[in-house]
Amino acid sequence: SMDMHFAQGYYFGRPTPNPKRELPPELFAKRQPREKIHSGVPRSDSLVGSLLTQLTPVRTYHDVNQVGERFQNAVKLAALPVLHENDTIAGMVWRDEFMTLYASRYGRDLHGRKPIHLFMDNRPIIAETTLQLKSLSQQITSQEPSHQHSVFIISEQGFYRGVGSLMDLLRQITDLQLTIARHANPLSGLPGNVPLNEHIQQSIREKRHATVCYFDLDNFKPYNDTYGYNKGDKVI
Repeated sequence: SMDMHFAQGYYFGRPTPNPKRELPPELFAKRQPREKIHSGVPRSDSLVGSLLTQLTPVRTYHDVNQVGERFQNAVKLAALPVLHENDTIAGMVWRDEFMTLYASRYGRDLHGRKPIHLFMDNRPIIAETTLQLKSLSQQITSQEPSHQHSVFIISEQGFYRGVGSLMDLLRQITDLQLTIARHANPLSGLPGNVPLNEHIQQSIREKRHATVCYFDLDNFKPYNDTYGYNKGDKVI
């Protein structure tokens, strides 16, 4: 099935005038399902959970006046998550939009006793704690500019955990990119010894099946000596 028509070595069969045309199934190890393994190990600071900030939410049944008091008492509060009674996420109230309504001439009188779920954004960005920061960044940048906000909700198995900020996300991604660049091979762009060792140690700790392939270019110095280091770098 891998389109390999020939196999060599005593493991497959000893020399004989009539070679075997089929290999015994027991020669092949039974492995766990293959996973696509990315270079490096997902560290805790590369996941959304590292951005978590605690913020007391409001409930769908809280009225507009209660939410207005929260915003007035915390001038730097950009948004408030809204939860159902079972702690699942209902939506988000954005300060700018809410205060435009609440501080209008008759806003408080007309809407003050209405439940806040009538005025929330029911489609905010929600990210699981185990989501990769890169995936969250792609999710945010794929939104329409008018829907992009500086705060997103962080959940765990569908339940509310807290919030994260766009600035913290950008800062964390920048730090990770600098770390990757520092440990990458400058010629090939492949991960260097540090991320490779981290990944191997992770596989050992998790007792996960892994296949390691090591490739080396033997006697490469004569090539550089003959054709020059510039061409040698291109080959690598």
